[in-house]
Amino acid sequence: MSITLHTDLKNDLSAMQSFFALAEEIFDLSFQKWYEQGYWGKQYIPYTLFDNSKAIANVSANIIETQVNNQPKLYIQIGTVMTAPAYRNKGYARRLIHLLLQQWEHKCNGIYLYANDTVLDFYPKFGFEPAKEYLFKKEIIPNSLPLIPLNMDDQQSVSMLKNYYQRGNPFCARPLLNNFGLLMFYCGGPMKDCIYYIPQLDCIAIVSFDGPTMTCYELLCSHTLSMNEVLSATARPNTETVSFGFMPKDTNGCVLTESNAEEQLFVYSKKENMFKEAPMMLPLLSHA
Repeated sequence: MSITLHTDLKNDLSAMQSFFALAEEIFDLSFQKWYEQGYWGKQYIPYTLFDNSKAIANVSANIIETQVNNQPKLYIQIGTVMTAPAYRNKGYARRLIHLLLQQWEHKCNGIYLYANDTVLDFYPKFGFEPAKEYLFKKEIIPNSLPLIPLNMDDQQSVSMLKNYYQRGNPFCARPLLNNFGLLMFYCGGPMKDCIYYIPQLDCIAIVSFDGPTMTCYELLCSHTLSMNEVLSATARPNTETVSFGFMPKDTNGCVLTESNAEEQLFVYSKKENMFKEAPMMLPLLSHA
């Protein structure tokens, strides 16, 4: 057994393919198309252990740029924490987490992660503490306008989405910035049928519908529009409530509830904890 560390998978095709295979085995998660389409940028950094040529364990650093009170912030979101079954209980994940913390602790404002209920006792050993996120909901009155679905298999539509992403979401208090690749992990995959263009408002909305509830993940448009105007235009005639997939700047009329997501948020206690300042959430499409 020869265990080695690899932190530059993008420049080693064989190692990268083994990493992809491990992600599919553990999480049924495919990185292949995302990589082939050029969306794996510098913001996603895997730390991967190999036994000879086989990827056996990984912890990834996701660079998250956002704003808090109009001040730029850089956070590290830890993700893709996985170990091949035959190599568990040997301290490999622990080794990688220590390495990641050592390399990033003094280069960022904060570090956080989302963990499932099987590892809730694991992360406090590294100085992580549980934190709470909140969901924002409000009632809306539909004023539905025609929505044109954008086809994420069409390069012209993808280029259009990228152009609007660069304009930003003027209604989001904690935006995901400079990370179109992470957005496309969703929009090229599980959210590919949720992207719409509203010609009359010159706006792109990423939304899903479940009966009378619309979940709004992104509104990419001009700063001259009002949020309620765009939400009403995006809603279906039977929509009664919007559930935000981001933290709105204007919370007037919003009902706050503690997130009941399946994964627990943990924040590294030796760095800044933005979740202590006030009830808040990071965009759902920033989860890595």
